Amino acid sequence: MSKNCRHVVLGFLCAGLAAMASAAVMWSIDGGLSQQAQQPARQESSGGMVSNAVNPAESGGALMEAMRRMQENPNDADALLDAARILSEQGKKEAALSLARRASVSSPSDPRPPHIAGVILAQQEKWEDAVHELERSIALKDDASARYSAAVIYRYHLMQEEKAKPHFSMAAKLCSDPALATIIQAELGK
Repeated sequence: MSKNCRHVVLGFLCAGLAAMASAAVMWSIDGGLSQQAQQPARQESSGGMVSNAVNPAESGGALMEAMRRMQENPNDADALLDAARILSEQGKKEAALSLARRASVSSPSDPRPPHIAGVILAQQEKWEDAVHELERSIALKDDASARYSAAVIYRYHLMQEEKAKPHFSMAAKLCSDPALATIIQAELGK
């Protein structure tokens, strides 16, 4: 495929994703927000991770800002990841996953896109795909949170204790968050 053809294909892909994200924003503004407002303040997601629920009014503005930044620069990994996080928190997992993967393409050495993709896939209970993305993130930059998430998936969802323990051990060494360190130490004691 020629270089010009690649640029055209990438342009169409970016335009399609922008249209999809815009449609998601419009849906949220038009009717989806009433459903979101009834959710509890905190939700426990799959894989033992806890996330804050989204305040719909705040997320709409933040999503619009991320979309504006993506329109200015379709390869802005920060904007793509901001939009992916918001869409994921709104329950729009496929759109969020698409943006996280797009960020991986635009910034292949950034460990954040595969980490976020791994979390989204875990929330969808796609355990093998989730742990694959988390392992990609760890290969780019070792991180306690990614190690912990991979370990939880290996231990509780894939039943591969031999792969879970090394991740828990390394997460304990890397962790600087006291709350997470306590959880990791409890897991190491099992």
